Amino acid sequence: MKKLRRIYVGLIMAFLYAPIVLLVLYSFNNSKSRATWGGFTLKWYKELFADKDLIQRSGLETPPLIQIRDKLGMPDTIMTVEELTEEIRRRAEL
Repeated sequence: MKKLRRIYVGLIMAFLYAPIVLLVLYSFNNSKSRATWGGFTLKWYKELFADKDLIQRSGLETPPLIQIRDKLGMPDTIMTVEELTEEIRRRAEL
């Protein structure tokens, strides 16, 4: 019974993760068509990172800590090291 359960869970996991793996693999495809494999390339990633406007709008140039802070909705509760240092100095001067 345990073996059958493991096989069942394995099939479900394969069903869930196979599309993600295929998406990653086909992102390196040289062909514009997803139906045929045209060889390995990084062309699409070069085009993606060459578009400065898209990178700016997507937030990829923002440091990860700030992205996490903003996504959690806590912009005032998490400070960077520099902000914390400035706050400590400011309070020490008072």
